Parts: sequence; C-alpha cells; structure tokens
Amino acid sequence: MELIDKNKITFEPIELYNMDEHKHEITGIALFKDVKKIPIIKAIPLDKVKKAREEIENLTPWDEGLVEMYDVLEIIDKLIEEYESEE
Repeated sequence: MELIDKNKITFEPIELYNMDEHKHEITGIALFKDVKKIPIIKAIPLDKVKKAREEIENLTPWDEGLVEMYDVLEIIDKLIEEYESEE
C-alpha cells in the first residue's frame, strides 16, 4: 500500500451548480499533475498489523509474561516479507 499526505495536496477552487438546491457551491479539485509530485510512503495495512499483534499476543510466555524477542522479530519479519512480496 502506498500513501500520500493529503495535507500536501493543493486544491483548486471550482464553482459547481447544485441542481437539487438551485444554488452555486464552491468546492475544490486536485490536479493529477500536482498529486503525482507528492512523495509517497509505503505502508502496511492496519488489518495485517493487527493480525501480527494477535500472533505476538498468542506466543507462549516463558517468565512473567515475557516472550522471546526472536519470536516477536520472526512475526514482524514475516509481516515485512509479505508486504515486500506484494509490490
């Protein structure tokens, strides 16, 4: 998944006529050439992060609720690998 910061989108004002209410309304439109210039960040969907968190919660603790760091890292690495393979 790729995301852009909507706060960096420049909206050009345009006036539309609302036929239902018989009045003019001002709204904005983003030009594709401007949106293409906005830096994109890579992101992992929230549902996949939640699934990984659930896997971590289900690890068997060995002492006072602690789990092996390597087990947690293995789950996180699997999440990253799944994302990278989808690109």
